[in-house]
Amino acid sequence: MLLTSPGSTAADGDLYRQAAPGYHYSFPRDHFEHADFRTEWWYYTGNLRDTAGKRFGFELVFFRQGERRGPAVNRSTWRIDDLYLAHLALTDIDGKRFYNYRRLNYCARHYGG
Repeated sequence: MLLTSPGSTAADGDLYRQAAPGYHYSFPRDHFEHADFRTEWWYYTGNLRDTAGKRFGFELVFFRQGERRGPAVNRSTWRIDDLYLAHLALTDIDGKRFYNYRRLNYCARHYGG
C-alpha cells in the first residue's frame, strides 16, 4: 500500500513522491519498500487451527516511515532515515484471549555523497 503521511509538509513533499492514481505496479519490484514514498505498510493476516482443532486468527503488520530531512551530508551512524514498526496480534478464538506485540527499529542510510 502506498500512502503519504497526513503530517506531511510542503518541504516533505519535495523529498517524497505523492501516492497518486496511475501508479503502474511491477513485480517483483513492488514486493519491497519504496524509499521515494514516505509511508508504507504491509499486512499479513489469516486464520489457523492447531492439531487439536483450536482456532486462531493472526495479523502481522510492518510499517515504514521515511524520516529523511534533506541531503545526507550527515554521515553519522546515528542519522535516522527510516523508522520501522512491526505489530503482531494473535487471537485465541476458542480461548477468548488476545495477544499483541510491537517493536520499533530504525535504519540509517546514506543518500548521495
